[in-house]
Parts: sequence; structure tokens; C-alpha cells
Amino acid sequence: MRIAILGASASASGAVDGILTYGISYMQGIGGLKSWQWTFLLEGSPIIPLGVLVYLLLDKVPNAVQWLNNIEKQLLTNLLRDDAGVADSESIPGTRLSWRQVRYVFIDWQIYLYSIIAGGNFAAIKYLITFLPTLTKAVGYTKTEAHLMTALPYAVACVCALLIYREVDKPMYQRGHLICGGLIAVSMVATIILRIYLMKENNRRTNLSSEEYTREATIKEPCDRVGSYLISYFTTCVF
Repeated sequence: MRIAILGASASASGAVDGILTYGISYMQGIGGLKSWQWTFLLEGSPIIPLGVLVYLLLDKVPNAVQWLNNIEKQLLTNLLRDDAGVADSESIPGTRLSWRQVRYVFIDWQIYLYSIIAGGNFAAIKYLITFLPTLTKAVGYTKTEAHLMTALPYAVACVCALLIYREVDKPMYQRGHLICGGLIAVSMVATIILRIYLMKENNRRTNLSSEEYTREATIKEPCDRVGSYLISYFTTCVF
């Protein structure tokens, strides 16, 4: 459940950021500052006292916290002990990092598989953060409205992160993985279909005569508002 809450919190932060950005956009000129300057001040200022509070209040060792059971405390203690290693003045056989261990990192297929999974996950997240406002604006919304509309996908993701999680699925959590994998597969298929269709449609329009082009240009279609790339990518965001 903690992992579900962590994922939901990340999605909720994106939704809150979109709403805040929408509101801050109307603060242009207040106090002699531009809206982007207010964004840095209002969204960045709470982080400073929060960081100080975490440093002062968070316990330095797992054994002192109250929100972990004994098994979790022991597991984290062992991880910290192993991660600390051995001091230079100590000499304990089998505790030094060897070149054989370094070599094993580069030949272990599981590390490469995890890198692909992590790369795909982080790439999707960074893509949404970077391009979702631009894609939303390209659909027809104003720049200010685009920031507000970006809050909706994050809000849906926050709800899904909590609903898809089920305690009965542990330790494999197959239900949640199947749902997420299915959504990803549907989005990939939809993107490919739209991309192929729009490429064919663009090629057809390229070969039209001037009379045919003029006649079809008077017909308003959703595809005329944005390019094929934006439609495909925006569909991916929606799914």
C-alpha cells in the first residue's frame, strides 16, 4: 500500500502543479514580478522549510522509527550495514570490491532488463511533464487553459494508482501489472494505427489536384487543427 500511496502522490503533485500554474498565470505583474517568477517563488519556497524539518525530525537509523515493523527495520539495518562497507584500516576477507564483481555487473542480463524497464518508465514520465502542456495547447486551448487541462491526466493517474492496487495481489501484484500492461499495449496499438492512417491521408492529399485540394480544404476536420505527430502523441498521453 505504501508503494501505491507513493505513486499516487507523484501523480497528485502533477495535478496540483497544473492547477497552481493556471492560477499563477493570472499573477502577471503583481509585485513587479512576472508569472514565471511567481511560479518559482510559490512552488519552490515550501521546499526549503520542508527540507529543514525532514533533516531535524527524520530519524537517522531505521530502529528508531515507529512506522516500520521489526522485519522491515532489520532489513533496512542490514542494507545500510552492507552499503557502508569496510573502513580502509580494517582487513576482513571477502569484503573488498573485486574486479570480478565489477565484471559481473556488465554481464548480468537482469541489470540490462531492469535498465530497459526503468528507462521506459522514466522516459514516459519525463515526456508527459515536458510535452503535455504543449500538446494540450496544440489541440486548441490557450496557454493558460493548457496548464489547467494537464491536471486531469494526473488526477486520473492518482485515482488509478490507488484503485488498481490490491492487498490480495501481493507479492506478485499480477492484477495491477496486467491492467497497466494492457493499457500500455492499447495505447501503442492506437498510436501505430493513427500514425499509419494519417501518413496515408497526408500522402493522398499531397497528390490531389488544385481543384480537389481547394474543395477538400473547405471541409473542416479535427485533423486540420493539429499535425499527425501531435495527434498520435496526444492519444498516447490520453491512454
